[in-house]
Amino acid sequence: MPKMLDTRHRILSSAKTLFNQHGVSSISTNHIAEHCCISPGNLYYYFKNKEQIISAIFEDVAAQLEALQTIHPIDSLQLVQHYIDCVFAILFDYPFFFRELDQLLRRDQDLQQRFCKLQHHFHMQLADLFKQLNENQICQGLDAPTDRLLLAKNLWILCTYWQSYASSLAQQNQSELIDALLSQVYFQLKPHLTLRYRPIVQQLFDFFRQRLLQKITDKKESTSIEC
Repeated sequence: MPKMLDTRHRILSSAKTLFNQHGVSSISTNHIAEHCCISPGNLYYYFKNKEQIISAIFEDVAAQLEALQTIHPIDSLQLVQHYIDCVFAILFDYPFFFRELDQLLRRDQDLQQRFCKLQHHFHMQLADLFKQLNENQICQGLDAPTDRLLLAKNLWILCTYWQSYASSLAQQNQSELIDALLSQVYFQLKPHLTLRYRPIVQQLFDFFRQRLLQKITDKKESTSIEC
């Protein structure tokens, strides 16, 4: 990786780590520079302020969601697996963004506009997925476009604001939060799944849960960025 791209990546990685651990308001650009072992002036070369860093992090989130459009799986279930992998990985990789979403959007009008555009785009994308699942008899009762769109929006709201809800709970155990969110999402989907595919989709959720927990464990065991 070229040095400039490497430094930019380190800045964003450090910012994400610190924002996740301490919240955006508690972290300054000086904290971020110190964490990734560069001078504040060097950080300023890449990002003039904290808002630009948050904007760049959002671009990473948006790129991961938009990449789902380029996936051409063998079957619909494989596509469901890709969606589960992508969406939940983002939610637990960038918890600060969703935990502080309202505040971040109020502070940055450009970010708000880009987020609303992404949100609308993903609503339509997810509704199209439900259309495909309905046609392939994995789902049922989703013949009407309005029903598919309502389900897509409900799931988006649940996932997007889950971190905000979780931050209000006394229990912050990561494993329990993951279990709770996956259970809530499956509960929303279950009435729309055909009886044949309910246990299969449940297995997809269970498989992803184990993989996500392993990823979190690996992160905890990894060493911090070296100067």
